[in-house]
Amino acid sequence: MEANEFYNEISATYDKMTHFQARLKNEAKTMKQWVNRYQLESVIDAACGTGIHAIGLAQMGIRVVGADVSDAMLEQARQNAEKQGVTISWIQTPMQQLHRQISGAFDAVMCLGNSLPHLLNELELDAAMKSFSAVSNANGRCVLQLLNYKRILENRERIIGIRRDDHTQLIRFYDFTPPLIQFNILTIQWENEKSSHRLQTTPLFPYVKAQIEYALLANNFVDIEYFGDMQFTSFDENNSPNLVVTARKA
Repeated sequence: MEANEFYNEISATYDKMTHFQARLKNEAKTMKQWVNRYQLESVIDAACGTGIHAIGLAQMGIRVVGADVSDAMLEQARQNAEKQGVTISWIQTPMQQLHRQISGAFDAVMCLGNSLPHLLNELELDAAMKSFSAVSNANGRCVLQLLNYKRILENRERIIGIRRDDHTQLIRFYDFTPPLIQFNILTIQWENEKSSHRLQTTPLFPYVKAQIEYALLANNFVDIEYFGDMQFTSFDENNSPNLVVTARKA
């Protein structure tokens, strides 16, 4: 499945699968650290999903635009924002087209939650970084969070997560199909000791540090910093769970 179709199909169960309610407060605290560190007043949340980061930012009074390719995920984000009592502008658009849909310039573009690997080649990555640069203020920040695929590829780490709620079991795992990997969600429904299942799959490109750096430098971003998580832990390519990258627009 293409990314928009994939996320449209899983939108109804996405928040349960990713522990939205349990994570909301902690994610808001994390966003506050980034806002304070880089003195942010306006942010575009690119590939915002169901809005967990955009909502945390809006609760601090930050001007936020949430953008996503999936209309179903955006509808869930609107509902989540309404429940939290915050106002956010939502726009349906792929990352590469932000500059065509959003006017003005922002203090930061954030692309979090391992969204960047849905860009399936380096030309698409370059187009996204070009768009991020176009909607950034002078000295604006680009913040990228993805999994540490160097570690995942070297260790062949297939299982991402397993969760069961009542009669529904969700298993997230990878298949390695170079140069891409396949991201799978296996949903198992249990009823009276009998099971039915559904497998949904979408491709990802497992970007590593050098590829991200090249795309940023090619699109007017400088002063690149690397972290192993969103709490600013130093990046260790062999052990860090995430590759978090931030850069400043020159």
